Amino acid sequence: EPIGKKISINNELKRKLIHLSSSGIAIFYWFNQKELTLIIISLMFIISLAFDLARFFSPKFNEMFVKYFGKILRHHELEAKGIVFSGSTYLLFSCIILIFFFPKIIAVMAILIMTVSDTAAALYGKNFGKIHIKNKTLEGSIAFLISGLFVIFLTPKFDYSIAEYLIAIITLIITCLSEYLPYDIDDNVTVPIIFASLYLILIKIFLYNDICLLSVV
Repeated sequence: EPIGKKISINNELKRKLIHLSSSGIAIFYWFNQKELTLIIISLMFIISLAFDLARFFSPKFNEMFVKYFGKILRHHELEAKGIVFSGSTYLLFSCIILIFFFPKIIAVMAILIMTVSDTAAALYGKNFGKIHIKNKTLEGSIAFLISGLFVIFLTPKFDYSIAEYLIAIITLIITCLSEYLPYDIDDNVTVPIIFASLYLILIKIFLYNDICLLSVV
């Protein structure tokens, strides 16, 4: 973001606490059926998308929206000329993809990596980041990895084998490194989809070749 137009630390904290609360999606999904979860998340996605479109097509609505939420919006979300999708819209879209296509164990882990680790990286990097690499900080990346390890060791696994944990850790590291690639896609999409896709591929190659997309395991 342009210098002088970044969100303050307090407002970044508010934004990321909202982001972190989305971890409830993973918890809800673990204890409920896939179909019910998809219905609820899809409705939330439609509402979020409607807000994004209303901001573009209705200047009055956009003015009201910015009045109440402007302090936690990023520069590109405030100043863009065309339709801009909010972080919540991207997040909910990713949740739909993960829940629909991936096994529950992988989807839950990927959602938590997106919500918990991304929050840890942003907050720690913004407050304590000293070594900048592109638009990221090394300290933020370390926070991403450490929090990601907690997610890996606290979430369900297919067989809890050492091999599976190694696959999860390797996937986490590659996902973290992928954040430095020069693509212009929201990390609410790239982080969980890269993690889930790579995890599924490695599990399929090295452990269970019968696991595939749309698996309900």
